Amino acid sequence: MENLDVMQFAVRYNGYLANQILLAAADLTEDAVCLDHGAGTGRFLQMVGSKFAKSYAIEIDPDYLKNLVGNGIDARSDLSTIPDNSVDIAWSFNVLEHIEDDQGTIEQLMAKLRPGGKLVIFVPAFNCLYSKMDELVGHVRRYTVNELYAKTMAAGGNVHSASYADSIGFFAAGVYRLVGGSGVLNENSIKFYDRFVFPASLALDNATFGSFGKSVLIHAVKK
Repeated sequence: MENLDVMQFAVRYNGYLANQILLAAADLTEDAVCLDHGAGTGRFLQMVGSKFAKSYAIEIDPDYLKNLVGNGIDARSDLSTIPDNSVDIAWSFNVLEHIEDDQGTIEQLMAKLRPGGKLVIFVPAFNCLYSKMDELVGHVRRYTVNELYAKTMAAGGNVHSASYADSIGFFAAGVYRLVGGSGVLNENSIKFYDRFVFPASLALDNATFGSFGKSVLIHAVKK
């Protein structure tokens, strides 16, 4: 939870992810329903939730769940309680890597979407970057683009875009692994990276067409 909480200081990073939701939702109607899978503190619903007529949140941590409900969000601990074919857009940011049965979870997310519904997934990339930080927060795996693409397609999605993101972060994560970092994120280092490095990393992503990076980003549509 400590690492998740400190990510509130990654303003540009969070803005980038929120923008992925808005891009996917650009052609949705005013009565659209959204689902935040692994909502945590509710950061992304705070940023974009007003764009949707109804919001669902899935969160298994009891403290976060209590706070979400206290803020008036329809938050639940079990994805199966969301009606099938009821959601227009769902996103899952840095969640699937924690779940043993990630394929089953992607299939559940697809089941909640209406036909033509949007799914945005963002996860850590490359098992070669697996470090003490991954271990500390309970990551089961990291992904390649091809792996996540295949899982999403197998779950009933049409993948419209699949790429790596945060190219400079790939090298930063590699160095972090080599030097044996503690795994605990530091507020000052997060702020520095977010302010000075992340914008340059996004520019490099564009220049390299998302061919490598610290994370994988998928935009998909339910068949």
